[in-house]
Amino acid sequence: MTLEEEYRMEKQRSREEGIEIGKSQGIEIGLQEGKQETQRSIATKMKESGMEVQQIAEMTELSIEEIEKL
Repeated sequence: MTLEEEYRMEKQRSREEGIEIGKSQGIEIGLQEGKQETQRSIATKMKESGMEVQQIAEMTELSIEEIEKL
């Protein structure tokens, strides 16, 4: 195997590894955003039902400021 072929193979392996890392990170970000959206939706319903903002914050892990904006 020539040096040039080794270089191309390593470059391809690096590219594939980068793609896999990017996919994993994208999935993690998507899951986190989905969780946050679910928390906001639940917090909105709690707020509409008259629950105290402090209690909503404790239960949803959202900040008081974020809940007040809902």
